[in-house]
Amino acid sequence: MESLINDSKLRLQSDFGCSSNEQQIIASAPGRVNLIGEHTDYNKGFVFPIALPLRTVVVGYPNNSDEIQAVSLVVDGKVRFNVSDIQTGDPFWGDYFKGVVAEFQKKTGKQVPGFNAVFNSNVPLGGGVSSSASMEVATATFLEALTGITLDPTEKALLCQAAEHNYPNNPCGIMDQFISVHGKADHALLIDCLNESSKLVNMPSSTICFFVINSNVKHKLSGENNPFAERQKSCFKAAEICGKDFLRSVTLEDLEKCKSKMDQETYNRALHGVEEDKRTLEAAEVLIKGDFNRFGELMNASHDSLRDLYEVSCPEVDELVEIARKTKGVYGSRITGGGFGGCTVTLIDRDAVESLKDAVNAHYSRTASFFDGTASDGAKIHSIAFN
Repeated sequence: MESLINDSKLRLQSDFGCSSNEQQIIASAPGRVNLIGEHTDYNKGFVFPIALPLRTVVVGYPNNSDEIQAVSLVVDGKVRFNVSDIQTGDPFWGDYFKGVVAEFQKKTGKQVPGFNAVFNSNVPLGGGVSSSASMEVATATFLEALTGITLDPTEKALLCQAAEHNYPNNPCGIMDQFISVHGKADHALLIDCLNESSKLVNMPSSTICFFVINSNVKHKLSGENNPFAERQKSCFKAAEICGKDFLRSVTLEDLEKCKSKMDQETYNRALHGVEEDKRTLEAAEVLIKGDFNRFGELMNASHDSLRDLYEVSCPEVDELVEIARKTKGVYGSRITGGGFGGCTVTLIDRDAVESLKDAVNAHYSRTASFFDGTASDGAKIHSIAFN
């Protein structure tokens, strides 16, 4: 964190001439890894993520105008717009940022004062660990500090979700923004996406950990021809055929009764969603009990379903999962995030982590990256140096 902040301060000085620490606001928000419950949030089902130690930082200060300017240390391009005229456009990353400003103004009924800001992050882009939500929530938290307006945490998550829907045009569920706001160190969060409630679940043992491996195959899940949106539509279609408002309300019995009315692809997508909700609820129960063997079995079943029924995995991710499953001390491994690349999450004995790294480095066909999966805190304001 310290290096992210310090590098951002230097860029703020070089690009905008701000050298006074007394003027600066610093806020951050984490990425996340979803332990189980994939492609269920937009179906109003259950998800079970943790907030990661990896974070997006925004450092900035008011510029006494109606104009907002921002740069990133991670991606190219400068964002510049007037707070009264917020339009989508290049650079693409700016749409996530602009969307939060627009939705914040809409929610609060207040115009945001102009400011200059620098973004920095160690959350891998396109890695399935929610770099976009971490940026959105960091921005909303920065705006809270800038304006003195404190949002209800759940309302802040929903505001950020709306920003992602309306600006980069990515129809995500609520999980990513919710965990980035509500995350707590040493806890997973079981989220009910229908009533937007959650339950903290303590990580029960220091002898095991969730270890994240990035395939370094990047995905893009927004814009036209979005495979994420296509699968979402299939789930909505299946729920409608079954006479339910959401796939969350469909039972296996409902699905079998209506199978003849669906094409095979729609049925497969729905079957994954219905069974994944069951796996997620059971996973939370067995983690509390410390039954790591069963948790691992559920992770494996989740991955196989995402690969075969939901078809969001890819050869490289499957390769990492198979390497992990053959490593002594591993309980289970699966793809995490939207899919089509990105990361895996593996439940493993802590003393077996180095063996897993060695196995991946020896046998993976590409070059992987490794991340600590320690459950961490959600969004924070680190500094408000004026008012």
